[in-house]
Amino acid sequence: MRHQYTQEFKIKICREHIETGVSIRSLARKYNLSGHSLIYDWLRRYKFVEGESTRSCNFTPVQNKDSMGIPKDKESFDKLRLEKRIEELEKQLKEAEMKAIAYSTMVDIAEKEFQIPIRKKYNTKPLKK
Repeated sequence: MRHQYTQEFKIKICREHIETGVSIRSLARKYNLSGHSLIYDWLRRYKFVEGESTRSCNFTPVQNKDSMGIPKDKESFDKLRLEKRIEELEKQLKEAEMKAIAYSTMVDIAEKEFQIPIRKKYNTKPLKK
Protein backbone atom coordinates (compact mmCIF):
# COMPACT_ATOMS: atom_id res chain seq x y z
CA MET A 1 0.00 0.00 0.00
CA ARG A 2 1.31 3.42 -0.94
CA HIS A 3 1.30 6.12 1.74
CA GLN A 4 0.33 9.72 1.07
CA TYR A 5 2.42 12.12 3.12
CA THR A 6 1.53 15.78 3.54
CA GLN A 7 3.83 18.46 2.23
CA GLU A 8 4.33 19.77 5.78
CA PHE A 9 5.43 16.29 6.95
CA LYS A 10 7.91 15.95 4.09
CA ILE A 11 9.38 19.40 4.71
CA LYS A 12 9.61 18.69 8.45
CA ILE A 13 11.69 15.56 7.81
CA CYS A 14 13.93 17.36 5.30
CA ARG A 15 14.53 20.19 7.74
CA GLU A 16 15.28 17.75 10.55
CA HIS A 17 17.95 16.09 8.40
CA ILE A 18 19.53 19.39 7.28
CA GLU A 19 19.39 21.18 10.64
CA THR A 20 20.28 18.35 13.03
CA GLY A 21 22.45 16.19 10.79
CA VAL A 22 20.52 13.03 11.65
CA SER A 23 21.15 10.36 9.04
CA ILE A 24 18.51 9.71 6.41
CA ARG A 25 18.33 6.03 7.37
CA SER A 26 17.71 6.98 11.01
CA LEU A 27 14.92 9.33 9.99
CA ALA A 28 13.36 6.62 7.82
CA ARG A 29 13.34 4.26 10.83
CA LYS A 30 12.17 6.97 13.24
CA TYR A 31 9.14 7.91 11.11
CA ASN A 32 8.53 4.36 9.87
CA LEU A 33 8.98 5.28 6.22
CA SER A 34 9.00 2.56 3.58
CA GLY A 35 12.52 3.49 2.45
CA HIS A 36 15.21 6.08 2.87
CA SER A 37 15.14 6.93 -0.84
CA LEU A 38 11.87 8.77 -0.18
CA ILE A 39 13.75 11.32 1.88
CA TYR A 40 16.36 11.77 -0.87
CA ASP A 41 13.54 12.46 -3.32
CA TRP A 42 11.92 14.96 -0.96
CA LEU A 43 15.25 16.71 -0.36
CA ARG A 44 15.66 17.20 -4.12
CA ARG A 45 12.01 18.03 -4.82
CA TYR A 46 11.85 20.78 -2.19
CA LYS A 47 15.36 21.98 -3.11
CA PHE A 48 16.89 21.45 0.30
CA VAL A 49 19.83 19.92 -1.54
CA GLU A 50 21.45 20.01 -4.94
CA GLY A 51 22.15 16.71 -6.65
CA GLU A 52 20.97 14.51 -9.48
CA SER A 53 21.19 10.94 -8.22
CA THR A 54 19.40 9.49 -5.21
CA ARG A 55 22.36 7.14 -4.78
CA SER A 56 24.74 10.04 -4.29
CA CYS A 57 25.17 11.11 -0.69
CA ASN A 58 27.11 14.23 -1.68
CA PHE A 59 24.16 16.57 -1.32
CA THR A 60 24.85 20.24 -0.80
CA PRO A 61 22.30 22.06 1.39
CA VAL A 62 20.59 24.98 -0.32
CA GLN A 63 20.17 28.15 1.75
CA ASN A 64 17.12 30.42 2.31
CA LYS A 65 14.33 29.00 0.13
CA ASP A 66 13.90 26.51 -2.67
CA SER A 67 12.94 27.08 -6.31
CA MET A 68 9.31 26.25 -5.50
CA GLY A 69 9.30 29.22 -3.11
CA ILE A 70 9.10 27.18 0.08
CA PRO A 71 11.05 29.07 2.74
CA LYS A 72 13.03 27.18 5.33
CA ASP A 73 12.03 29.25 8.35
CA LYS A 74 8.62 28.68 9.92
CA GLU A 75 7.49 32.31 9.83
CA SER A 76 8.05 32.65 6.09
CA PHE A 77 6.48 29.25 5.48
CA ASP A 78 3.38 30.29 7.44
CA LYS A 79 3.22 33.53 5.46
CA LEU A 80 3.39 31.60 2.19
CA ARG A 81 0.67 29.22 3.40
CA LEU A 82 -1.56 32.17 4.35
CA GLU A 83 -1.01 33.81 0.95
CA LYS A 84 -2.06 30.57 -0.76
CA ARG A 85 -5.16 30.42 1.47
CA ILE A 86 -6.04 34.01 0.51
CA GLU A 87 -5.76 33.07 -3.17
CA GLU A 88 -8.08 30.10 -2.59
CA LEU A 89 -10.63 32.26 -0.76
CA GLU A 90 -10.53 34.93 -3.48
CA LYS A 91 -11.19 32.25 -6.08
CA GLN A 92 -14.12 30.93 -4.04
CA LEU A 93 -15.49 34.47 -3.68
CA LYS A 94 -15.38 35.07 -7.44
CA GLU A 95 -17.17 31.78 -8.00
CA ALA A 96 -19.85 32.68 -5.44
CA GLU A 97 -20.33 36.09 -7.05
CA MET A 98 -20.76 34.47 -10.47
CA LYS A 99 -23.31 32.03 -9.01
CA ALA A 100 -25.24 34.93 -7.46
CA ILE A 101 -25.33 36.77 -10.79
CA ALA A 102 -26.45 33.60 -12.59
CA TYR A 103 -29.19 33.01 -9.99
CA SER A 104 -30.42 36.60 -10.24
CA THR A 105 -30.47 36.40 -14.04
CA MET A 106 -32.37 33.11 -13.89
CA VAL A 107 -34.99 34.66 -11.57
CA ASP A 108 -35.33 37.70 -13.87
CA ILE A 109 -35.92 35.46 -16.89
CA ALA A 110 -38.41 33.28 -15.00
CA GLU A 111 -40.35 36.35 -13.81
CA LYS A 112 -40.60 37.69 -17.38
CA GLU A 113 -41.30 34.32 -18.97
CA PHE A 114 -43.99 33.15 -16.56
CA GLN A 115 -45.16 36.63 -15.49
CA ILE A 116 -45.12 35.77 -11.80
CA PRO A 117 -43.30 37.56 -8.97
CA ILE A 118 -40.60 35.34 -7.49
CA ARG A 119 -38.55 37.76 -5.40
CA LYS A 120 -39.82 38.73 -1.99
CA LYS A 121 -41.09 42.29 -1.68
CA TYR A 122 -39.45 43.86 1.37
CA ASN A 123 -41.90 46.75 1.88
CA THR A 124 -44.94 44.57 2.42
CA LYS A 125 -46.78 44.40 5.73
CA PRO A 126 -47.33 41.04 7.42
CA LEU A 127 -50.80 39.51 7.20
CA LYS A 128 -53.11 40.05 10.20
CA LYS A 129 -54.90 37.08 11.70
